[in-house]
Amino acid sequence: MFRGEIYNRTDYSIQGTDSEFVDKLYQKYGTNGFASLRGSFVCALENAGETVLIRDQFGTMPLYYYVKKDGSAVFGMTVRELLNEGVPRKLSRAGLFSYLSYGCVYTPYTLVEGVYSVPAGCAAIIHKDGVRVERYWNPSFVVRNWNRDELQDAINAELNRSLHEQTAYGSPAAFLSGGIDSSSIVALWRQQYDGEIRTYCVNHDDPSVNECKWARLVANRNHTKHTELVLEGGMISDWLDEAVASYDQPSVDGLNFWFATRLLKETGEKMVLSGEGGDELFMGYGQFMKHRLAYRYAPYLRHMPRMFGAALDRLAPSEKFRKLAMLAGFKKEPYYVPRRILSDWQIAAMVRPDVLGGISRLENLELPKTATLPDDLLNRISWLEMQTVVVDMWMRDGFQTGSYNGISLKTPICDIKLAELLYTVPGALKCDNRISKPHLVRAAGDGMPPECVVRPKQGFAFPFDHYFAGSIKDRVDDFLCGRDLRIFKKESVVGMGRKYREGKIFWNRMWLFFMIENWCKQNKVEL
Repeated sequence: MFRGEIYNRTDYSIQGTDSEFVDKLYQKYGTNGFASLRGSFVCALENAGETVLIRDQFGTMPLYYYVKKDGSAVFGMTVRELLNEGVPRKLSRAGLFSYLSYGCVYTPYTLVEGVYSVPAGCAAIIHKDGVRVERYWNPSFVVRNWNRDELQDAINAELNRSLHEQTAYGSPAAFLSGGIDSSSIVALWRQQYDGEIRTYCVNHDDPSVNECKWARLVANRNHTKHTELVLEGGMISDWLDEAVASYDQPSVDGLNFWFATRLLKETGEKMVLSGEGGDELFMGYGQFMKHRLAYRYAPYLRHMPRMFGAALDRLAPSEKFRKLAMLAGFKKEPYYVPRRILSDWQIAAMVRPDVLGGISRLENLELPKTATLPDDLLNRISWLEMQTVVVDMWMRDGFQTGSYNGISLKTPICDIKLAELLYTVPGALKCDNRISKPHLVRAAGDGMPPECVVRPKQGFAFPFDHYFAGSIKDRVDDFLCGRDLRIFKKESVVGMGRKYREGKIFWNRMWLFFMIENWCKQNKVEL
């Protein structure tokens, strides 16, 4: 089985269809043969009684498996495929804890007991004695002393090559928010292509998160055929049930992308470029300041008793202090704490006692595996970002929402040669106190308006608070009243509803709980 695209097949003297190509590649080189493949793909092979499942280096497509009692494997690109094949519909406690911790389920878990996700850049080899996971791709992380001009030339070359390869398939358009990632893609595309470039931005009625004015600046400068997709409150009401029902694995963040791809579907587009990986590879997010603080304080807090951290968690006046409390007694990589949405104590306070079973804290979970980690702190954080939030939220959401709406997502920044290059660069050299993601900005050249470089980072967001208080208020209120709950305590959901109406928590906190309750009901997953 092969799904996806390979961009550099001409680098190999192997003939045949894509399926025949990966079969011959595996027979000749084993899983290591996939390390240099550039593309977006998953594949499955049968070899000497083993089932070999392989996922591309950035996890652009999901791949799940379940091993039956007789040792045979069921696999597919969606969890629902496996459920339809007769996999028991039992909720995974570890998957639930991961979801509540991060707003998505981190690899290797899913929300179904016994169903696992193949990690990005890995092969899961299923044999009669169990499952062996092999990492076939890992950058070397050996930093070198780069000359700045030489480095910028190398980055430009890899970005342009990746963009050329990914736009050679079909006739893509581009999402354009006016942020650095999407703007740089459009600017680079214009540098190498003088034909029509179609760009799209979502327009809505909340100026605080509306990015259309920035997108227009980029579109005008790069002479694109620009279209503003108008999102109205009535559309949220009309499409919300369909959006929620379409999720293969729920996420706290993917709702905005679902509506963006649905609006794009109405235009007839089939393929779109997006800027995933830009923040993580080029040092966005304020240069990972929250994560750096976690690494700074972890040596002092990790030796404190866990009871002390739990007490601080309960008394913490803000999320900042709650994150510090989570570091107390935490023995694993400090990276995982700043990404938390709910702490161990908050999860225990919200979930019915019989639901979580023996999963009571993050350290009970198996965290995503990497063969090695960079010594350079900024590169270390960047790599862990690529292995977690990029794979398990941005890529998964992009795939499942895009696929449902008939849109194929292209992510030219997520390229293995570009990543291997960037991980040879000291993290500090990729940072500039004056501008965010300086190497990406310089690569864009004159196609990047100065106003878009210095603008505050907004992120891709829609005014769901406005819609939840308007066109779909009845449905939101019905959930927040605590009716028909299976996973959460009624008093905790009612209390959360009160805080939400008072403006003390964001809409996505409420949405986190709504999605998992709804997903379990729709998919008939038993507790």
